[in-house]
Amino acid sequence: MELLDLPNELLVFIVTYSLPEGFDNLALTCKHFQSLCAPFVEHHNTLRQKFQDFMYNRTKQHMGRTVRHPLPNTISSAFNLIAIIAVEPIVAQYIHMADFRWDNQLLEGENQSLVTDQSRDKAVRRLLADSAVLKQAGLDWKKYYAVIEKDFNAARYSQHAAAFLLTLIPNAEVLWLPERWKPEATTDKLIKTVISNARHNPDGSTSLAKVIQVVMSGGAEHRFDLDSMHCFLALPHVQWFTGMCSEGGTYSEAALKYTNLETVWLYNASMSEVELSNFLRRTPRLKTLRFTPFIEEDSWRDWDLCKFVMTIEQIVGNHLVNLCITLSDAVGTSIAPGQASMRGFKKLKRLELPLETVLCNLEAGLPRNPRSLEADALAVMFRHFTTLKHLAPCLQEIHLTLTAEATRLYEKIFAKVSSKISRAGVLFVEEEDHRMSPFSDDEDYDDDDDDDDDDDDDDDDDDDDDDDDDDDDDDDDDDDDDDDDDDDDDDDDDDDDEEEEEQEQEDEDEDSSEADS
Repeated sequence: MELLDLPNELLVFIVTYSLPEGFDNLALTCKHFQSLCAPFVEHHNTLRQKFQDFMYNRTKQHMGRTVRHPLPNTISSAFNLIAIIAVEPIVAQYIHMADFRWDNQLLEGENQSLVTDQSRDKAVRRLLADSAVLKQAGLDWKKYYAVIEKDFNAARYSQHAAAFLLTLIPNAEVLWLPERWKPEATTDKLIKTVISNARHNPDGSTSLAKVIQVVMSGGAEHRFDLDSMHCFLALPHVQWFTGMCSEGGTYSEAALKYTNLETVWLYNASMSEVELSNFLRRTPRLKTLRFTPFIEEDSWRDWDLCKFVMTIEQIVGNHLVNLCITLSDAVGTSIAPGQASMRGFKKLKRLELPLETVLCNLEAGLPRNPRSLEADALAVMFRHFTTLKHLAPCLQEIHLTLTAEATRLYEKIFAKVSSKISRAGVLFVEEEDHRMSPFSDDEDYDDDDDDDDDDDDDDDDDDDDDDDDDDDDDDDDDDDDDDDDDDDDDDDDDDDDEEEEEQEQEDEDEDSSEADS
């Protein structure tokens, strides 16, 4: 029997079963299925628009301004979303990006009768009572619900509600955890059960099994511990982790590997090289690492940048492809002197480091002219780059971040460095660092811009005069073309010879310097 020979009652059941992932394809198979799908299209599109890229406190454009949807028409907490899923379970399957950052942040002090539909409470209790994950974790659903209800009535963030919500989203690919996420013994048992199910059934319909990216953002007053991210990074398909305002963890649990984690961005991270080492040891496939440290203003010790680089090299240097370390602090970031070698990075293709990486290798004492410190660092960094490039054959790009003052002071050095790097077949990108230079002075560069404007005006006048002269000289130029071509060829040959001689002399000087050192 062919599919279309089935009665329409069964075909409609197939249509509802295809929601949401297979609905669009099914509706386009033939005219008969298109007609059967037609009654579901409007609601399907509404749910997809509202929940596919989900975030709390959704906003809208009204009269040219961005405004929030009024309560209770906006979903502002995990309890609100759980209640909607309890009434219409298919809603959970529409969520692909789960942005739970601002869980309950709009509801502080609100009258709870205004922010939820109390008629859904019975459905929520039934959802928890039927939860297989709660039973598997050995948790009493009545006690669990009582805590959620207590938090809700107090108009505060509920870790119990936030954790239970993570048992309901099987199609989520991006998971942004709440800013107020705070591990507790009860909720940790539930989360570990969800993670365990996803790891044992990575290709099934288990909640969180499809998550590819995990994002966690803390704040200056409530930094999150990397220990709380341990189980999420062990999910079977997680490839990307972004953490903002994190602290290094103890990693006291069993050494689970983050087997598919390839990209890690740690911004404003407060962690020691030991904590970083413990984290990196779990990333056997790490390819990209972006790291920005958090250094307290009243910290008594300098940040050991060189030691951090050496730690990264020793643990993930064999497989790291992209490395970026930036400094987010304003003036005053103090870097401890030390030594850092880059030779352990065997597959590095993109390297982005602040100049302090080289400065910490130089002697701690400033030279007589402190302006020359950055120039000395550049000279050290690229002194034998052309002859030693073969040691890092995979290197393709170098990004150099410098202050605007340094860029102006060492323009000639940059030109020489750029030329040397380009000859080795590597892309050189100079990026401006907006931190103030510790060696900046009160010199005003605005006058240069004014001079440039004057020069532009003069150039316009000169161009007009040149146009008249060019008309008179065209005939003479035609007569002399043949002679000029011969002269140009000779001049080009001379220039090439001079460049070759200069290059040979430069290489000899480099070899001599290397021998001396």
